[in-house]
Amino acid sequence: RVRAAIVNSGFHFPIKFIVINLAPNEKQKEGGFTELAIAIAILIASGQVPRAPFEDTLILGSLSLDGSIHPPRGMLAATLQAHEAHKNYSILMPETAIKEVGFLPSIDMYPIRHLSQVISYSKGEVSPHRTMKYEIESRGNSVNVDMNSIHGLEPVKKGLSYAVAGGHHCLLVGEPGTGKTMLARACESIQPPLSLNESLEVTRLYSLAGINEGRLIIDRPFRNPHHTTSDIALVGGGRVPSPGEVSLAHRGILFLDELLEFRNSTIQSLREPMQDKRITISRASGSLTFPADFLMVGAMNPCQCGLLFTDPAKCSCKKRLALDQLRKIMGPFADRIAIEIETRNEFMTTRPGIGMHKSSAQILNSILEARNRMKKRNHGLLNGALPADRVLAIFQKIRKHDIIAKHYAGKLQLTYRGLVESIKVAITVQDMQSAPHLTEEHLYEALAFRILQSQVNRIRQVA
Repeated sequence: RVRAAIVNSGFHFPIKFIVINLAPNEKQKEGGFTELAIAIAILIASGQVPRAPFEDTLILGSLSLDGSIHPPRGMLAATLQAHEAHKNYSILMPETAIKEVGFLPSIDMYPIRHLSQVISYSKGEVSPHRTMKYEIESRGNSVNVDMNSIHGLEPVKKGLSYAVAGGHHCLLVGEPGTGKTMLARACESIQPPLSLNESLEVTRLYSLAGINEGRLIIDRPFRNPHHTTSDIALVGGGRVPSPGEVSLAHRGILFLDELLEFRNSTIQSLREPMQDKRITISRASGSLTFPADFLMVGAMNPCQCGLLFTDPAKCSCKKRLALDQLRKIMGPFADRIAIEIETRNEFMTTRPGIGMHKSSAQILNSILEARNRMKKRNHGLLNGALPADRVLAIFQKIRKHDIIAKHYAGKLQLTYRGLVESIKVAITVQDMQSAPHLTEEHLYEALAFRILQSQVNRIRQVA
């Protein structure tokens, strides 16, 4: 391909023995990043292009047979890494990559579209690209589900607003047709906009996965993998490790519909990234760590007919089998889910205009105000990312905190981790209500979202 590109661009390909050194040898070479550099090196070595103009230039790009230059997979990641290693170098890159990397500040980028333009670059006739301005206000939200289009289910909407505001993983449980999927998709409309740094993080991951279509991603991801998804597709992997769904949902939402239909191994593989906000994939050639700071929103029917929680007497499922199925998500996985919400058929019984019934824009404004408060207090962290020692220090300021903890740890069978997650939600309730201090009422409201274990205990008594 390099030979054809050189010939079709009007240059002469030397009929000599050519050795190309891609040192260091221990670094694995993937993709077409080196093709443009190899072609230019051959042109310099054969005397067709002067060497001096390329001395302090990083060259990134893949070649077509006709000599046109295209951005290879992972263009943004490569540009950032190259700039970090050689800050004073210019970068010669494909013109079509500008949509993806044109927002990067303090980088001298020279875009060209064809190999024949290297002559113009060597003569200084190619103008550097001016950094594009990142406009948060201009982001296009394609979400059609607005919160005020869903009548009723106001406690569910409130719980989801807490989850998005504080970054708390949540689970929607209820019989079929109660709006779980629609509510989860409506969460997309109350996600705060991405900052430039967050946009670059997300685009870098999509660039590595080769699915970003050569543009800067300005909307928060909403990933909805099917329940037949494999463990590797979910958390990442492969011969050459690439990001999975947990990393593609970075800074956004990972929606797991029909959660109980996922394989047990797939569900358990989520535990580490849900807690650590990153995933490390190890192979014989080395290990790679991808960011995975996502909000997990799960939805499920408690049993096949869906009536196990709302009306156990009418449930046609075998209780023991249903409880065995629920055991897939109990324990360590459920500990990491701070908000569990039961959805019920309230559409016909709730009049519009009652309760919250706010639009997505109104809820988003409340979330932005709450996030400003928590980030100012937490030095840039959301409440969901607070370390346990800081959470417990805040909790100990509540009157009778030890009695409350002992009571609910027994009643709801909360572990240490589970209690800490509920306290984080209580702090978010405080921020959403603009309260100066954390109170018992905030904690009671947070603990009211722990419904899964109490429901399972109730079913066990009648099974």
